[in-house]
Amino acid sequence: MPIAFFTSAISFRSPPASASTALLAEVGTFPAYFVSQKGGFDTLTLLDQPSRMFPTDLASKMPEAMFDIGEAGKALCYETPTACGFHVFRAVETVLRRYYHNVTGSNIQPKVRNIAVYIYAMRQKSLYLCNAAKEMWRRTHFGCSCTNEQSLSEPAHSPRSRTCSR
Repeated sequence: MPIAFFTSAISFRSPPASASTALLAEVGTFPAYFVSQKGGFDTLTLLDQPSRMFPTDLASKMPEAMFDIGEAGKALCYETPTACGFHVFRAVETVLRRYYHNVTGSNIQPKVRNIAVYIYAMRQKSLYLCNAAKEMWRRTHFGCSCTNEQSLSEPAHSPRSRTCSR
């Protein structure tokens, strides 16, 4: 039974050597690659479903990062580490922008968009919130309007007294 194979017909009734010769002649002209397994990751998973390397709820939480995660999986599979790192870093930046919005409550992005600027802005906001929480705790427990430095440094504001001695 002849089967059309690439550009010529090969009959399986013929010896396998002729099929092998024809196959090697045809395959040599194709841009074909052999992709081996990378670490513990399945090759087909890296190429077709790289999001399976991450938690299942990532696609619902960060849909804008999924493209770069897919490209990072392909780059890892094709052994292009620079491209893989680039796409992973872009996915991290996408998550960082979302986290920045959640921490600061602002849709306005910093003028200089690098990780250090984002982290500095989030730390400033966190310190502000932390200091506000300390102040609220102090006023609740001590019932006075002294400054934070006074309440922490003077013995009149001991936790046992619960009141200001001034």
